[in-house]
Amino acid sequence: VTSAPSDWSGEYLIVAGTSALSGGTSSWGSITAVTVSNNKISTTANISVTISKGGTSGTYYIYMNSNSKYLKEVTKNDFATADASSTDTEWKISLSNTGNAQIECASATARYLRLNGTSGFRCYTSNTGTLPKLYKKAASYTITAQSNNTNYGTVSLSGTTITASPKTGYTYANPAYTVTSGTAIVTQNGNTFTVSPSTNCTVRINFEAIPKYTVTLEAGPG
Repeated sequence: VTSAPSDWSGEYLIVAGTSALSGGTSSWGSITAVTVSNNKISTTANISVTISKGGTSGTYYIYMNSNSKYLKEVTKNDFATADASSTDTEWKISLSNTGNAQIECASATARYLRLNGTSGFRCYTSNTGTLPKLYKKAASYTITAQSNNTNYGTVSLSGTTITASPKTGYTYANPAYTVTSGTAIVTQNGNTFTVSPSTNCTVRINFEAIPKYTVTLEAGPG
């Protein structure tokens, strides 16, 4: 999303172009490449920051999850990280009608967070250039993939995708999968099962032996 709840609390991705702010202690700030398509992030990794309300109305903290520090403005071109007890780590956040986020340090006059090319985020006296957008981080749940019988077939998990490998002589039972704990929607496409969880969940892939049939040939009359 390019907008946010009115209180701005929660985990977000701060993204400018295809670069996301991901913490770090350098004055440039660490960035991680992300894929943005139709105003959605398809590559998030573990790069969220927490935005929480500060002591002044309309003022917020940007909390760098990756190293348990707040983002702190130092000069017009730099920022550093500060402990949570720091008193000058507040940033004002507002959105433009294009979804861009204007993030201004409250401890100085006219300091805006912008992306410096592909190098990192810095503070500038101008709010032009590449301003970030704020994307609410999707909830993350743990998916566990299991086989009903590893002698019949095995499974592997990558992200939210389960790849199943039936062994020779075996196929999928009916049903081919069972959500044994938690809540999730599962869709099957051949040997691939895509899981859309709404809680931590366990998905079991069900294999069975391929049925064997006896065919009897009989001679016809004459």
